Amino acid sequence: MTQSQAPTIPDDVQKTINVALAKGLPITVAHTDPTGAPVMSFRGSVQAYSPVELSIWARNADGGLAGAAAASGPVALLYRDAAAKTTLNITGRARLAADDAERARVYEVTPGAEQSKDPDRKGAAIIVDVDRVQGMLEGTPVRVVVAAA
Repeated sequence: MTQSQAPTIPDDVQKTINVALAKGLPITVAHTDPTGAPVMSFRGSVQAYSPVELSIWARNADGGLAGAAAASGPVALLYRDAAAKTTLNITGRARLAADDAERARVYEVTPGAEQSKDPDRKGAAIIVDVDRVQGMLEGTPVRVVVAAA
């Protein structure tokens, strides 16, 4: 990597995230509620959205994760595939999609199994601006600071 290139989410990490649901391994997403209490849930819709962003389609637009995104709250994501010796810890800030085009794209990259649970697209399109990715990918250490935390 040259000095002019900004760090990005490695391609192999993006691919791993994108097939998580198909492998039966939804990603755990953590955020805080309005009182500051931690909340965790499995999310099958997490996908690589860009080299520095992930997307999540939250079927409940009034739910806690959508609320955390509306407040640009911090989030943490955890992926674990013991058989593949892979554990990924990802941190960043969630935000709601900026416009209708971004919202539509988040829905379109969401796996079909998740789309079928919200065919009317009533959910919330969430973008995670990734700060860090760390852990192990098939037994090889991964540590990337994507953005200044």
